[in-house]
Amino acid sequence: MNEKQNYLDEILENIPREFVYSYTDIVFGRISCEDAFNSDNRIKAYYLQDELRQKGMYAVITWQWVKPLAKWIGDRRCLEVMSGRGWLSLALRSQGVNIISTDDYSWADTIQWGESVTEVERLDAIEAVNKYGKDIEILICAWPYMDDTAFRTISALHVINPDALIIYIGEFDGGCTADDNFHKHFQTIKDEEFHRVADMYQRWPSLHDFVYLGKYSKNKRR
Repeated sequence: MNEKQNYLDEILENIPREFVYSYTDIVFGRISCEDAFNSDNRIKAYYLQDELRQKGMYAVITWQWVKPLAKWIGDRRCLEVMSGRGWLSLALRSQGVNIISTDDYSWADTIQWGESVTEVERLDAIEAVNKYGKDIEILICAWPYMDDTAFRTISALHVINPDALIIYIGEFDGGCTADDNFHKHFQTIKDEEFHRVADMYQRWPSLHDFVYLGKYSKNKRR
């Protein structure tokens, strides 16, 4: 079984049969998340969104943006922190990306997401940066919790490896990911190719998450 098929099987075996077709349509770009909600099956789309959340997938993983993101990353070494079950790392690994996936599993005692879907090392975000930060080129952080962990993580990375880039997937000012200090100190970077990738990202209606490229900045963003 090839890596791509394995990735899909890992997802589909965790989704009830009645939602499989809907999700594969989204994965392969036959329908967008927004169109799914605007279709006659919008109730099914709501249930699918809830089902994916229950399986630990917050950033919707589709080939539409994962493949071009993997191509943009190329052979650069990556570290994902706060990976959860590892959905994004699994998808990127299936496309050949060299990525270390880490999480502290603090959710495991209260949320029944199940086991990791790929290798995820048990490290909190700061420990992961201290261990691997000097050897990576890109830090990836998707849907971090609304506390100061993401801010402390990028602050630590700046000290250890100020040249490392940061890919952040989440909402911005006033959103439901990270905290105000993170948003104020995250400086976006202009990169036309990356922005083309980011524009392919799909989100559920009513959410405002996006894919950002940036670095830590000592000066607060106004």
